Formats: sequence, C-alpha cells, structure tokens
Amino acid sequence: MARETFIDNPAEEDKNCSIHNIFTLLRNEEEVEELDVVLASTDSTAGAGAGDIHVDHADVAYLLQWLNDNTGESWDDINAINNIGGSALHTALLKEASLEVIYGLLGNLDEKAINSIDEDGWTALHTACLRGASWEVINGLFGKLDEKVINSIDDDGSSALHFAFINGASLEVINGLLVKLNEKVINAINDEGRTALHTACQNGASSDVINGLLGKLNEEVINAIDKDGFTALHNVCNNEALHCVCNEASWEVINAIVTHNKGKKLLSIKNRYGKLPLNIFPDGKERRNEHLKRLLELHNLMEEKDPTASSYPNGLLQSILNLPSEDREEFEFMNHSYFRKAINAKIIQPFSLSILFLDVAVQGLVMAVFSFTINGAVKELPTTSMAGLIPCLLMLLFREIVQYLSATTKFYFGDAANFVDLIQIVLVGTVLLISFIGKGSIDEGLLVACIGVAWTRLIFVISNLHYSLALFVAALLQVSSSCYIEFTILAMM
Repeated sequence: MARETFIDNPAEEDKNCSIHNIFTLLRNEEEVEELDVVLASTDSTAGAGAGDIHVDHADVAYLLQWLNDNTGESWDDINAINNIGGSALHTALLKEASLEVIYGLLGNLDEKAINSIDEDGWTALHTACLRGASWEVINGLFGKLDEKVINSIDDDGSSALHFAFINGASLEVINGLLVKLNEKVINAINDEGRTALHTACQNGASSDVINGLLGKLNEEVINAIDKDGFTALHNVCNNEALHCVCNEASWEVINAIVTHNKGKKLLSIKNRYGKLPLNIFPDGKERRNEHLKRLLELHNLMEEKDPTASSYPNGLLQSILNLPSEDREEFEFMNHSYFRKAINAKIIQPFSLSILFLDVAVQGLVMAVFSFTINGAVKELPTTSMAGLIPCLLMLLFREIVQYLSATTKFYFGDAANFVDLIQIVLVGTVLLISFIGKGSIDEGLLVACIGVAWTRLIFVISNLHYSLALFVAALLQVSSSCYIEFTILAMM
C-alpha cells in the first residue's frame, strides 16, 4: 500500500494493525491537555466501545489498557508492523502526535518495532525530521534507536539530515544530528545529486546552521552539483534574488559559505544556464544596487581571512569584471584594496606574466613590420614581413576569441581596447590579402592607419605592465569618451 493511501485511508489497514488507526486519527489541540481520540475499528463486531472515546491521559499504556477493558478487542498488537513496513511510532510521528504520546510509545514498543524501517527506507528518525519534530522528540529517539538505524539512508539516498532541513529544523536538532550521525551519512549525496547543504540552502537555513554543517562536510560534498546543475550556493543566490527585499539572512549564509576555506570554489562553478552564483541578480534597480553593495561588503569579510588575496576565487573575479562599467565605477570595485590585491596576485603568476610578455612581443613585431620593413617607394610588404605577420594575426584572433567567450558581450564591447584590437585584426588581414592575392602596392592611407593602430595598441599592451602608463591610458580614454559625447550632442542639435 502506498504511503499516501495509508495516511489518507487508515481504515484500509490490516486488522492486526488497528493501533495505527488510533495514531492516524489522533489530533492535537493547542493549550488543551486532554486528547480526543476517534477509534476507526476495522472489525464490525467491535462492540459498544466503537465511536468517539474521551481519554484524559496521553500515556499509551493507559490508552491500550482502556481499549482492552472497553471494546472487547485484544490490543496486544502494539508492536505490529503495518502494510508499508512501519510501526505505530512511524504513524504517530507522521501525524505529529504529542511528546507524551511519542514517549509513551518509546516506553512500550519493543526494540524491533522502534527500529523498524519501512519500504521506502524511512526510519522513525527520518519521519520525525521530516515533520519538524522538536529536540525533545529527536533526543528521545536517539536514546532508543540502534546506531545502525540512526545512520540509515533511505532508498533515495537521503539521510535524516536531509529531511531535517525540509521543515526548517532548529539549530539544536541540527547540532544533535551532526553529533550522532557518522561522517558518511552527514556527507551523503542522494539520487538527485543533492547534499544536506543543498537542502539547507534551498529551504532558508540560518547562517548558524550552515556554519555548523560546513564544519562537518568534506570539500567534495560542499562543492557538489545536483542533477539540475545547481550548487548549494546557487540555491542561496536564487532565494535571495526571488525575495521582494534584500534578504539579510541569505547574505549571511552566502558570507558563511564563501569565507569558508572549502567553499570558495563554489563562486567559480556555473549552473546549467551558464551563470555563476553571484551573477544571479534580483529584478529592480534598487534591489540590484543593494545586491552589489552586499557583494562589495563580501570583499571586506574575505580580506579579513585572506589578507594577501592569494586564494581570491576566479569566479568572483569574473563576476566583477562582467559587471557593466557603470556598476563597477559606482560601487568602486576597482578601488577596493582586496580586489586590487586579487588582480595583482593573478598578474604576477608565471602563466599570466608569460601571456602579457607574449602579447607585448607580438604587438612589437606588428609595429616593427609596418613602421620599418615596408618599402617606402613601392609600398610593398616583403615576403619575410608577411611570414611574420601571419602568426601574429592568428595570435590576435585567438586572443580576441578567448576574451569574447570569457566575458559578456556588453563588457567586451564596453572596453575601448577591444575596439583597437578588432581594428588592427581587420587592417592586418587586409594588408595580407593585398600582398598575397592582389600582389600590389599598399595604399598610403591604409599604411598610415596600420602604423597608427599598431603603435596605439602597443601603448595599450605596455600599460598592462606599467602603472603610470596605465593611468595615462585610462585618462586618455576618459577624455576621448567625453569629447565623443560632446560632438555627438552638437551634431544632433
């Protein structure tokens, strides 16, 4: 019998499991000590006791004795297992019976019934956690359940810890589970690829709960991606983006995960839609600005634990660089000390330096070809110069393709240096085509354009290695941009 059928239709249970009917039909009323119990007997000869029964005490042993005395039925089947493999304890927990009833069952059921596991692999602990049971109930179960049952994982691969987060278990319950469950169970990943951290983040667990959980999980589990292509950090960021106002609690959890030494990789993992966690923005200008403000504050927390920015996540760097220039400037990301340290740390790495120097060498060669090797009289490109330009062109094309694919379109075309790169690629390609196919002289205007762009781009490239030159280039771009806007306005008047 399916679990839903059993819950909705208790009368369909086996006759020898009538005890389940009592707890299935049990209800608690606030601020009322006595319980109203309706007995739905499966035996037509139940006698005068069938119907509404009023009981003054919640003690199960008393209730069973009362039923023996007043219904003519034998209720010695308290330890019976129902059709889906659960005991009366499962049913009572599923129907959220009172603490007195649960403790009464724990005192009267035999060891086999208490430790029974149903056909879905659920133990009494799974059921209690799913229903958001109190610490008193969970602690009572710990005192009666076998260690093997406590650490049982259901048929879907979920532990009691997964279930606890579904109903927002208290910090006391979570800490209790983290103490009692073994390392394998705490780090369990279910059939959907979800960890306890996924479930906790999806259901709005507090930062205190998340911190306790992070201290027990291994790095692989913390960075796990579920079958939907989401990490636990994506779940938090999705929740934050969906709230009507900036959610302080969500950002506390984000801070807890990102500043944890095993959680920084999460910032560099893309979801199924190609989005990094901190690229998920809420709608509306005001909420977006609040999101960016929190993102900047996150840098302060990260700097406290990593003053040299040696472990600054690549994903976070990409998220910042992908922001529209107006956002970066308004919130002054580029001026934040931790972000600058991160940029410097990335640049001085051997691989990064080798790329920068290679770029300088390639551009120096392009500049030298156009400035010094072309015959001024006939304006033709020598064969050796052509041989040098071909690999330079391929290198420039490869560089731009990689740069375009690693950034948003808006960011790529928002950088003036990229326009210079694209213009140079077009000019170099044109000169090579004329030299190979046309076998003619290069137009003087084209040659001047090639030389001017080659020198301009060389300045841009060298500015990546020299701070003073970088400031000069940035100021020059700002002046040029202002002049362009002014001329555009005048032209429209």
